[in-house]
Amino acid sequence: MSGGPCYHPAAMAHIIFRSFIALFFAFLTVPDAVAQQGAARAGVYDGYAYGDCSAAKTPIVRIVLIQGLVPEGVPSSRPTPSIEFLIGGGPDVLATPTHPLSAEAFKTGKGAAAISCPVVGDCAPAQSGTLNIKRGADGAISGDFQATWTGVPPRSGKFADVSLRESGKKCG
Repeated sequence: MSGGPCYHPAAMAHIIFRSFIALFFAFLTVPDAVAQQGAARAGVYDGYAYGDCSAAKTPIVRIVLIQGLVPEGVPSSRPTPSIEFLIGGGPDVLATPTHPLSAEAFKTGKGAAAISCPVVGDCAPAQSGTLNIKRGADGAISGDFQATWTGVPPRSGKFADVSLRESGKKCG
């Protein structure tokens, strides 16, 4: 041996070239993967809304915000992680632009409440905050929120193009 490299320089150049080509194509597909996960709009939540019943058997509207794929219809189980807003009343409450959030509203079904549901652990109601909503001419719901949960820094976010879905639930 002459003390030179233990590999052929042309072979190594070929391996490096193929690695760069593979990385190039991998980076081209990243935006598609991000869009499929519902994060195409940075800082904007996706979600859905539907009519439901409170524990007191009164009508409420749930706005469910998620980071990820938005399921079809109204799922039978809560997606996680998610933030849910429960607003006392039927779909007509979506015409009211500002809703103060309270933990008490979660218990009574009157007013508006926010619930944070992590991937692991129990869902927790926000102690306070504000939900601002607007309905577009097409019925889509958009808005923003600021809320405070016990033991974590305040959270805020925006959402857009949230559709109101038919749940078929009747309260009373």
